[in-house]
Formats: sequence, C-alpha cells, structure tokens
Amino acid sequence: MGFITAILLNYMEEESVFWMLHSIMENNKFNMKGHFMNGMPDLNKSFYKLIVLIKRYLPKIYDLFVFKMIKILEKGKSKPKHVCKSMVSYDFYN
Repeated sequence: MGFITAILLNYMEEESVFWMLHSIMENNKFNMKGHFMNGMPDLNKSFYKLIVLIKRYLPKIYDLFVFKMIKILEKGKSKPKHVCKSMVSYDFYN
C-alpha cells in the first residue's frame, strides 16, 4: 500500500491522500480492502483471474508458465516461495 500512497502524495495533499486511500479500500467499485488485509484473501482470487486470462488470450505465455511450474515441481519443492498459492493449486494440465 506504500507505493500507492507514495504516488498519490506526489500529486495531492496528505489529507486528500488519506481520504483517497479510504475510498479505494471501502468502495465496492475498487474493492481493494482484501488485498491488504492479513492473509491477503483477495490476492489469490486476483492471481487466479490473471492466470485464466493469460490462458485464454496469451496461450504461449501460459504454456511457458506451465513449463516453468513443471520444472519447479520436478526439483522437489512442494510449494515454491515465489509462486502464489493459487498458482500452486491451479490445475495447469486442463
């Protein structure tokens, strides 16, 4: 959230930035609150949506992700630290 705040502070006063962040977090249009809560519950949903869109519109990149994931899993790592939970649990083979 700090990077969002820093960008807004370049263009707005501190109080306006505070209320802008409040709007981003609370407004249903943006629905960003779940991205910054403990456990980041909405982040996995966003990554899942991204993977589905990549599979549909960028199949070559998706195939590269599948290839890289297979390489990671072949090395014996059950849940790589740099791969989000939704990518590990996502069924790449369908």
